[in-house]
Amino acid sequence: MRKELEHFYIGEALGGSQDWFMDPFMKLGGCGAVTACDTCIWLARSQGAEWMYPFTLQNLCRSEFLHFGRVMKPYLRPRAGGINRLELYMRGFSSYLRGRAEAWRQEQGGENCEPPRMLRMSGFAGDRPADEAWDAVVRQIDAGFPAPILVLRHKDPELKDFVWHWFLLIGYSDEETEEKPVRHVKAVTYGEWAWVDFDRLWDTGYEQKGGLVLYRWDE
Repeated sequence: MRKELEHFYIGEALGGSQDWFMDPFMKLGGCGAVTACDTCIWLARSQGAEWMYPFTLQNLCRSEFLHFGRVMKPYLRPRAGGINRLELYMRGFSSYLRGRAEAWRQEQGGENCEPPRMLRMSGFAGDRPADEAWDAVVRQIDAGFPAPILVLRHKDPELKDFVWHWFLLIGYSDEETEEKPVRHVKAVTYGEWAWVDFDRLWDTGYEQKGGLVLYRWDE
């Protein structure tokens, strides 16, 4: 079983990248803001939530993405220790969405315009079993949502690019073998993508863990 979301390109990059920023703080610690920016663009393009992204969706370009990152920075600002808890991401991103929804409503005519459907979030702690986490990722992607994931420290040196980092999961692949299922997720970050063994990624080997953020639309 395999499913991938059709992510967006900015030039030749798959999604945005914190490496593009001249601001050294965003270049070093802007992964949370970039993850939220990518989420907004994805939902604006794929699920009709144009209000989330205050720029043009027809021809995505690096300059507007960088501007968007500067807009998002106050809500998910780089800080000592990073955005190292799910709650920090959800609180900051939700604050941006509330402000952006009100700005969009005013742009559309103020009180005479209905507010847009709001995105809700819930945290899925990194210390929960891998099987449960896998099911959560599959449900998210099947519902048309990318899945933000936070990885803190990790015992596997081959996964060093994902250490202390926020990024998106945009696909999954599950292959049955005689021994056990082989489960991979498609991770996108720094404008690139890679298929990663999900069980290795989830089992960080450290007590302090990150986890997933699960999206849903307000009913």
